[in-house]
Amino acid sequence: MSASTSGPATKVSFPNQLTSMAGLLFIPANVDKTRKYPALAVVHPFGVVKEQTAGTYARKMAEKGYVTLAFDASHQGESGGYPRVCVVNTRSAVGRIS
Repeated sequence: MSASTSGPATKVSFPNQLTSMAGLLFIPANVDKTRKYPALAVVHPFGVVKEQTAGTYARKMAEKGYVTLAFDASHQGESGGYPRVCVVNTRSAVGRIS
């Protein structure tokens, strides 16, 4: 996994079977790194990328104390690969934040 800071979100990449996924990781302000926080993988609607709907919801949920990951599905946005079943994408994103 690689990460770089980009404003209030951190750009991350993580593996998904045969390709690399791109995401935006949102961490609540004033997080205590010794504690665990609830986390959500936020899936975008078909034909949209992580910076749109999913990123908006992920940012709002982070403001409420959740660690959130908005991500581009395989073969969409910055993620690589060919079209895959959305469940595989979601499973990989949940694996990244667990």
